[in-house]
Amino acid sequence: MPITEEQLHPHRRDCLRTARVALLLTLCCATSSARAQQSDTRTESTSVRADYRDIAELLEKLPRATPPVFDEARALWLGALPLGCIDRLQSRPGGRPATRPATAPEGGRGGDSTNNSTGARGGTPAANSGAGYFWVPTYTVMLDHDRLRAFWGCNDWHSSVGSTWATVRLLRHFPKGALDVLAREKLNAHLGRANLDGEFDFFRATAGAINPIPSASQSGLFERPYGFAWFLTLHAELRAWPDTQATRWAANTAPLARWMANSLTEYFAKLVEPIRSGGQANTAQSLTLAFDYANAVGDPRLRQVVVSTARRLFAQDTVCTTQSERPIAVAVAGGRGGGRRGTPDGNADSLARLAQRPNDLTAAARLAPPTPEPGGGGPVVVSPCLSEAALMSSMLEPRAYLTWLDRFLPPLPSGRFAPLTEPLPAPATVRATDSTATAATSAAFGIERARLAGLSFARAQSMERIARALPPRDPRVAVWHRLSDIQAERGFELMRDDTAGLFWLPAQALLYEAVRKR
Repeated sequence: MPITEEQLHPHRRDCLRTARVALLLTLCCATSSARAQQSDTRTESTSVRADYRDIAELLEKLPRATPPVFDEARALWLGALPLGCIDRLQSRPGGRPATRPATAPEGGRGGDSTNNSTGARGGTPAANSGAGYFWVPTYTVMLDHDRLRAFWGCNDWHSSVGSTWATVRLLRHFPKGALDVLAREKLNAHLGRANLDGEFDFFRATAGAINPIPSASQSGLFERPYGFAWFLTLHAELRAWPDTQATRWAANTAPLARWMANSLTEYFAKLVEPIRSGGQANTAQSLTLAFDYANAVGDPRLRQVVVSTARRLFAQDTVCTTQSERPIAVAVAGGRGGGRRGTPDGNADSLARLAQRPNDLTAAARLAPPTPEPGGGGPVVVSPCLSEAALMSSMLEPRAYLTWLDRFLPPLPSGRFAPLTEPLPAPATVRATDSTATAATSAAFGIERARLAGLSFARAQSMERIARALPPRDPRVAVWHRLSDIQAERGFELMRDDTAGLFWLPAQALLYEAVRKR
């Protein structure tokens, strides 16, 4: 009698499921690469001129772009990617090879670290480092991390949350797809009651180590605000899905979602100044995700604080520095030791580790240098100018928003706006001198390609939000939609199988798709 998968030893069964995901990834990425190579020939011809006479000429000169079709084939491709990473351990501190306890399930290394260093479940976590999340002082994984933690894969905590959200969204909209059974197994394993209780215990202990008064003046709390906002997005998606298992998963995530919503409410209310850089810590981006959550679940307190905070921080902004957002083809090169040029080392979704202003919440922060100009810092994975304009489209009344937008962004046909219209170029490569350098160059090229793909999706999402906030007969609406299509198309062109950190991109693509479907 043949042996069924359920009768296999758990280790063998996990290996079989991992192999199944790997096969799906190979098939899906091969299809993606073929599509991208067919379309990439048109990329360099899509740049627009510096200025135009009016909106009509700009629209005429803008290249046509085909909005992506989110059919079952694309869902299979996007869904296989995060499923291939949510069981892969995040890197141990200092880049040492991961060592699992004998009872832990199989998995591989991630590419980035959450800076976890010490502490187990009963220990005292350190502020903002993720210490004790699942690494223990001996640099081994804590026992039962797969039972007491939910988001220990995909390079870092927020990437794991985003990948889980992408899995939920695709399963919700394509319930009978090829990944249905596997996706449910993974979600069941990560979103169990014990997993989320362990997450809740960890975050409460982390906050308590900073300040025993909940949510009071907690600067630097681990994964706040960006990771918190992503977790709220995941919880809102589960609540909106009329599915028996999703209802149970939503109940499991609800206590932590309530706690994080309250923590974000206090955080935003005390925020002295925004982070305007193009990294993940961009304040406008986190406020937008939090606002969407508050509307989806009916959290009037968080909603009111988001609106008041956005108006307080951004309503007086003028003349965003669009020239800092002109896309540049970065040259990447590998050398001995794996170094590269162009962008900081690390996974593309973790480039928020660039130097930037500390996000202090107290009056002492006023001793810091003056606030940078709107849009300061340029794009990394977020467009500073567009993310702020997209946020304010929901924060102001329509007439007030039109006035603010005209003051904040230059006219669409002008040369000053041109940097926001240009599709992002593929990174350039530099010839390597040996096999080691060749491998490093390939990895660096993939990381830079991933960053540009993520930035394209972020631009497309912001442009859609802006378009939908304008009066329907406003001639700029058609331009904003066309620009959004161009950026989304470019994101998929850049999203190939040779892209490092590919797993985090589906969440960015699906976030754009969610805005576009409204």
